[in-house]
Amino acid sequence: MGEYHFPCGAKELSLNWPAGLRTSILQPAVPMRPLAFPSEALRDQIRNPFGRPPLGSQARGKSECIIVVSPWNQPAEYPLWLPTLINQLNEFGIPDSGITLYVANGGQPALDKLQLGAHLGEQLCQRVQVVQHDADSPELIKAGRTDLGTIVYTDRRLLETELLILTGPITFDWLFGYLGGPEQILPGVCGRESLKSQLRRAFDAKRGDLHPLMQAGTVLSNPVSEDGLEALALLKPSFALNVIINPGGELVWLSAGDAGYLHRLAAKELEERNKVIVSEQSDLAIVGLGGRQYDSTLSDVTGALWRCKGLVKPGGSLIVVAGMGRGEGAEDYESWRGLNLSETRMRLAGDCSLSGLTALALRQLAQALHVHLVVPAGNQLLETGEQWGINVHSCIERALARSMPSRPDQCSFCIAESVHNLLPSRDAWRQRSGKPQGGSEVLSSQVRSGSGNSPGWQGRAALSAQADSSVSAVQNRAYRNLSLSSRVLSSYHGG
Repeated sequence: MGEYHFPCGAKELSLNWPAGLRTSILQPAVPMRPLAFPSEALRDQIRNPFGRPPLGSQARGKSECIIVVSPWNQPAEYPLWLPTLINQLNEFGIPDSGITLYVANGGQPALDKLQLGAHLGEQLCQRVQVVQHDADSPELIKAGRTDLGTIVYTDRRLLETELLILTGPITFDWLFGYLGGPEQILPGVCGRESLKSQLRRAFDAKRGDLHPLMQAGTVLSNPVSEDGLEALALLKPSFALNVIINPGGELVWLSAGDAGYLHRLAAKELEERNKVIVSEQSDLAIVGLGGRQYDSTLSDVTGALWRCKGLVKPGGSLIVVAGMGRGEGAEDYESWRGLNLSETRMRLAGDCSLSGLTALALRQLAQALHVHLVVPAGNQLLETGEQWGINVHSCIERALARSMPSRPDQCSFCIAESVHNLLPSRDAWRQRSGKPQGGSEVLSSQVRSGSGNSPGWQGRAALSAQADSSVSAVQNRAYRNLSLSSRVLSSYHGG
């Protein structure tokens, strides 16, 4: 018998699994060890960024800077490294009074004081100005229009600041492919109409279905991702800094440079560490989402389900453990709750929203699989889950009682204690052939953090070819031909 522990919000649920059953355990392909010296790593990245001049030379002679930070549900362990970035800006001549942290909330509600303190650090919130994006603000102005037709409305301050720095954690996302790069601009700091326009790219009205290339780990030809990349080009950020956080909430990777290129580098790193080839689909899979902010809403759960659906045979059972601390999420989820699959598709054709896309994906999953959601006692979903077509339970044992096959000795099972930053894939051919997939297509397989030499920024810029903050969708597709040297990060792991 084996014991497994599934994060569930701020708590943890345990499961004693019977011995003798054919069970696969899903874990990251490469262990994600925390950086032992994050401040030193950050200072090195600032001096030697990819595709951009050193931050010091860009900051010279400037008096103000806006740092875009991720929303609350995308933890980046900011208290660990953001003070170092601000200290560096001070050394370059920009005082605390000239530095603003701009929270890329997208269409989400503003954070309260406690949430801001936990996300960014209480001392930092008192040290510099913090502004939270409001997608419905009448003060937003037009920055331009993407080739896909999205009119980008954003905060004037982001367009007029002397130095604009993007930061955020890179994670898999079922809509954007990856979060943490262009998504910090669109939807992160754009107006409500811009957000709606971008989300319309996710729905193929002719097919009445989600766009087939809109999936976790896919960037190229993903219309949602490419729309965001063009919005990134309109705001022309000066510098970017991306991180990767492991399931334990530890900082494991950090790099800096050109915003468009860096996102691809981080995506490559994330995929190499966390893509898991699934050779056989199971009759039943049990997965946790990672707890903390990763499992707080119905959209979080649906994204993980969509990413993990390939683990289970058609008609099989998928059990997901989630804290669901914010219930269904946005207020308008209630209006989608009672619609069947056909009604959901019809409404999406004229009213495309995150809640509508979530509703469609959840309906499709419930039609193909037996979906079981395990949430804490008293959670809203225990009453409303049936209206979404899913089974909701207050403990794993009850979910297993409803889903365990009658002849378990003849079945196969799969367990993943946390699928945060885990990308299950059945594409074994690509792994054997070495041909990259999804996010990997944008970078050469030579990219590998932890070894190699670190060239200066001019050498990096040459290696990065056309990687520039004015990158367009055409340049994005050209990234598949790039090749570059590795980053020196092994010393910061204490190795």
